[in-house]
Amino acid sequence: MKIIFLMAAFFLFHNLQAAASPEARMILAVDYSKLSDDEIGQVNKLLIEMQPQEEYFEHTVAENENLYSIIQNYTRYSDGASPLSVTQIANAVAKASGVGNLNIIRQGQTLQFPSLPVRPFREGASYNQYQEFNLETKELAICSADGCDPVGLPKTLINNQRRSLADSGALSISVSKIAPREFEKIDVLLSNLGSKATLIPSGYVEIELLQDDFGVSPTIVKSHLPQAPSAGAASLYIVDKFSEDNCAHGNLVEDVVRDTLTKLEAWDELKARVHRLELDFWKDPEKGIKIIRNFIDSKYAGFHAKQLFEKELYDIKKDVERGAARDGIPALYLRALLENVEADNGIPILSASFWVKDQGIRILPRDHRFYERTFIFAATPNLSLEIESASLPEPQGSVYSNRSRSAILVSAFDANLAITSMFSRNGDGIEFIDLGTVTGQFGHCKNRNDHGSSFATPKIAALVFKLANESPRDKVIRRVLLSADIQEKFVNRVQAPGSPRLDLANLDSGLYGIKHNGIIERLSSTSKKHTLTVDQIKQPFGLVSGNTPSIAGVFFGVNDTYVFRESLWRWSQAKVSTFSIVTDIGTIELSELKLKYKGVIAL
Repeated sequence: MKIIFLMAAFFLFHNLQAAASPEARMILAVDYSKLSDDEIGQVNKLLIEMQPQEEYFEHTVAENENLYSIIQNYTRYSDGASPLSVTQIANAVAKASGVGNLNIIRQGQTLQFPSLPVRPFREGASYNQYQEFNLETKELAICSADGCDPVGLPKTLINNQRRSLADSGALSISVSKIAPREFEKIDVLLSNLGSKATLIPSGYVEIELLQDDFGVSPTIVKSHLPQAPSAGAASLYIVDKFSEDNCAHGNLVEDVVRDTLTKLEAWDELKARVHRLELDFWKDPEKGIKIIRNFIDSKYAGFHAKQLFEKELYDIKKDVERGAARDGIPALYLRALLENVEADNGIPILSASFWVKDQGIRILPRDHRFYERTFIFAATPNLSLEIESASLPEPQGSVYSNRSRSAILVSAFDANLAITSMFSRNGDGIEFIDLGTVTGQFGHCKNRNDHGSSFATPKIAALVFKLANESPRDKVIRRVLLSADIQEKFVNRVQAPGSPRLDLANLDSGLYGIKHNGIIERLSSTSKKHTLTVDQIKQPFGLVSGNTPSIAGVFFGVNDTYVFRESLWRWSQAKVSTFSIVTDIGTIELSELKLKYKGVIAL
């Protein structure tokens, strides 16, 4: 049996700033042969819902026709073989045509039909071509890697044309604009179909680097830390634009990484695991094509939508030969650049300080493996807005919708403790914040000043990279959250309301007190029985008998007391009425803890 699949290409709208580059779109590729009749019905339901009723075409009922024979004639969906699809189409026709009883239609009656592609053959279909359907013009074409041949409109096709389209083995549907609610429906469909579907980015996108040049002075923090252990399995990938001749944005981001690892006394040990991922496809198109080629061959060798990737790559090669599209980069290249990182057999960590200007383009779809090995740190746009009410670009949109202990957003604040990029209404969704001020320390970037989330993000990513080479992966983010130098005004704006202290995050496991002057003092091990009462509930503090505690940090602020709740994975206000720490020389109670320390944490 030959395998066929259903595929849809969605052309996406973008703002005026991106108008110079060819239009970006997404392709929804579905392995049709693996779909059940119910799943096929879900696909058709989505395609019907994406068409306004005023765009339906008219059909005048002929002698001896019924609704189901008309549907089969136009689409090849029959009530016996595809009952759900037929029901979806019939309901759409009835609603648009004002038909009360679907079983009673009369000769000469006018019905309104949605335009739909022809159902592909399950057997005998071609592997090397696919059916393309433009949902805006309603035109159908047969395509291969070398191009497309127009066939006609669904309402005017003759039988031979329908057979040719069915034999093409795949389907591509394109529209000029997709509303946010339609993207939500696409996400639901992808979630339901799982590995049977994927999104293919196509066309060209414009990249905006997250950069604000405030010309601010640096704040240099000196640290004296123990020697880092030998490198483990983690690698850090910086996704940006770089230069060999001057201080480009990526060079300054890389400078932050190097400076952070130097303060952690880990640069010499780990520098071989820090890699550049060049965003500028046109800097070396041949290398970019190889990256796309590797992506297609490694991820989609066994997926029959590969032909669609091949056509997209063919189009990119033609543009390279013509020297076209230099105002944007191939969307497929960006997707390949990021997903090829997953070929890293260790713990890949991505630092992304850019956003895609084209609205709606998805470069990190649902099938990106956030919950497995890959960490991704994305800088939030330098706009002081609540993230819950903002329209997020990529990759921030995908990171926010998939937020977890692996998909992480980072914001920035300035020297006046003003948040200069996005924040959260309730502290959920943005994990980290850092002073986004940078002064270059190395090479062409030495003494270069800048500010923004672009430069807060690589510091967090570099710290996680260092820790991931010596600690269990699932404990690294918790450790960095606990090491926040808490600013009360940031609580309930980000999960870790303050810059992570490199010296604190780098310590061995144990209970630590942070004195009011910032000095860190080891209090005890986590194996002893420490207790506290939070909101009238007495509970353990620190790791007890290998179990994860409900509270792992307490901060005594000027205005309130704050605790780190394991269940919420963030710092929040709480009423602490008792607190008892057992040390080697005795027990320290709440009043003495408040007097001596501004915070106590259990690493």
